[in-house]
Amino acid sequence: MTERLYQRDMTLGRFPARLIECRWSAVVLDRTAFFPGSVGVPGDTGKLAVAGREIPVVETTEQAGTILHRVEGMPPDQGSEVEGRLDGSRRHRLMPYHTAMHQLTGVMFQHFGVRVTGNQITPEKARVGFAFAVFDGAIMEDGLRRANDLIAQILPVRISFVPIAESKARPEWFKLETEFPPSSCLGRQKLNGEKRTRFPVYRNPVRK
Repeated sequence: MTERLYQRDMTLGRFPARLIECRWSAVVLDRTAFFPGSVGVPGDTGKLAVAGREIPVVETTEQAGTILHRVEGMPPDQGSEVEGRLDGSRRHRLMPYHTAMHQLTGVMFQHFGVRVTGNQITPEKARVGFAFAVFDGAIMEDGLRRANDLIAQILPVRISFVPIAESKARPEWFKLETEFPPSSCLGRQKLNGEKRTRFPVYRNPVRK
């Protein structure tokens, strides 16, 4: 089981770890700050430093609860001590899109009852789909205006973890037009009134 450092310390750009398993061109670490891609959000990239060389990490994914770091070239040997080095510039380009998407989808659900059908984020742009029974341009424009007003307040984001049993009693938290998340603990982000950062950040922020 990999310790998910990115969930608790979102400022990590480098971290020590041990390689516990090799799967063809992917490796499993005992701990990682690399975020695995999920629900339209790409995983982190970067490098693993070991024995005087740097091995590119070109993709981070999760399969059946295991976080896989797909590497370019020959992976280190099992048991190797490595240093993970994230591509902070790429991650920082994703952060504002990710947070803005959460703000827009939150506004659309809370004010208009419109859920999310899917999304896709890249370092250059992002898109999101909404489950309108009949598309209403006026509601969409109002939602965009409300979301931009929220973003202009430069609110920080606080992240907490809530047991699924407790979360099921809070249907207002779930904006997706899908089934309930099949995990035992749900990460939840909350905008707060205190102004701290230029961009509100949702996951894995790298402070300048």
